[in-house]
Amino acid sequence: MRNLSIASENGAYKKLLDADPTRSARCKSTVSRYEFMTSNYAECLNGRLRYARRLPVCTLLECVRTLVGQWFYDRRRYALARTHVLTETAATKVLASVEDGQTMNVQAISATKFKVTYGMKHYTVDLMGRKCSYQKFNLGLIPCSHATAAISKANKHIYSYVWRYYTTENLREMYSREMTTIAHPDDWDVPLEVSSRVVLTPHNPSIVCSRCQQTGHNRATCTQHIPISQSSQTGSCNDNERSSSRARRTHRSSICRQPGHTRPTYPNRPA
Repeated sequence: MRNLSIASENGAYKKLLDADPTRSARCKSTVSRYEFMTSNYAECLNGRLRYARRLPVCTLLECVRTLVGQWFYDRRRYALARTHVLTETAATKVLASVEDGQTMNVQAISATKFKVTYGMKHYTVDLMGRKCSYQKFNLGLIPCSHATAAISKANKHIYSYVWRYYTTENLREMYSREMTTIAHPDDWDVPLEVSSRVVLTPHNPSIVCSRCQQTGHNRATCTQHIPISQSSQTGSCNDNERSSSRARRTHRSSICRQPGHTRPTYPNRPA
């Protein structure tokens, strides 16, 4: 920051100091939008439906149903086969936090509050409120390394401090529903108020080809044959235009810029 204050010429250093810390510092954030708490699921689905988007709406919806149904089936099988209390991602993070917390010094403040020291830094862990001054436990809702050290000091079970949405049981409940297939339109039970509606096609202006004067395409995609009389007439007109343009063209000398002669036939050319 000191180097930035020295090199700053357009007030960038002052703008950083005046900026809201909730936009840049995780410890000041008020929302859980970090690490695996946020994902780009919309773009993932958009990429999988890249070719299906060109299909009609009904076919597109069937592709979406098939894709989501396959995802639910795969995740349901995974959840039923998993025997661990936590999901794979949560269990991996808890294990890493436990390994990092083994080198920390923990001092009890009360039955639920602890002071965790790591190097020259100190953090306060509140097991009752499930909070840590490092803020990672507050946002991710998975015990950080300071929290796991405090939990071990209190002789508590670490998995009981993990948010229940990271448990395998919740994963099974989430993907327990089945995506049934869509029945044939003849078997649909359509209400009378819906079937009685008259739906007209949208009015789109027709494209007229400037070559054959037909609708539905333009000149670039026209495949109609032009009659011989029209093509010959068009060709003769073009020939007349080219001949008239040649007749109007006047030769000028590149030396004196006068008409009637050229550079090789320039009369005043020195010997």
